[in-house]
Amino acid sequence: MKKEMSIICIVLGLSIAIVSITFRTTLYLENSYEFIELISGLVLSSLLLAIVVIDIKEMVIQVSLCQVGVVIGLAITFIKSTFNSLELGLGLIINHILASLIALLVLQFASLISHKFYGKEVLGRGDAKLASLGGAWLGITGISISMVIAFIIGAIYAIAGIASGKLKRRQPFPFGPFIATGIWGVWLCGTNWWWQRWLYLLGL
Repeated sequence: MKKEMSIICIVLGLSIAIVSITFRTTLYLENSYEFIELISGLVLSSLLLAIVVIDIKEMVIQVSLCQVGVVIGLAITFIKSTFNSLELGLGLIINHILASLIALLVLQFASLISHKFYGKEVLGRGDAKLASLGGAWLGITGISISMVIAFIIGAIYAIAGIASGKLKRRQPFPFGPFIATGIWGVWLCGTNWWWQRWLYLLGL
């Protein structure tokens, strides 16, 4: 199934290329916020790609990369907050800090629960660190949507793998690529885009 997992690397790699090209064409823009968004996208996609490649090869998420990502994400959030009023800017910073902490604690709790009931961790602690990174970049709503996307894609992957015989029941596989895909998808399209698509699918 590593071939299928590598598709995620290709998608993230293409995203980096797209962001890089877009960055070059916007060097002369006067809108500094858009400039920051482009730089941020390049940094985030690079971090996610590195994390995904390592996770697929070694079944380990590099905690150090996630920690660096959290710091950078919060730093960029702080910079973005300066484009808003003091009240809105402070709210943005608090939202992203809380998102990072909540994502970390929720996935660590899920890992402990899974270990208690199944005798092993369904989610690794590295997954919690990666989710924390996503929270720092996306905020509470963004990381929530990202995790829903990750679990849906992960479930489809597991079902397809078991059905095809390429995965055995309860066989571990790297979940980091799915979390990274969710984070990058929300970063690219925004939370509103995803909400609208889901409401449309639900007929609302």
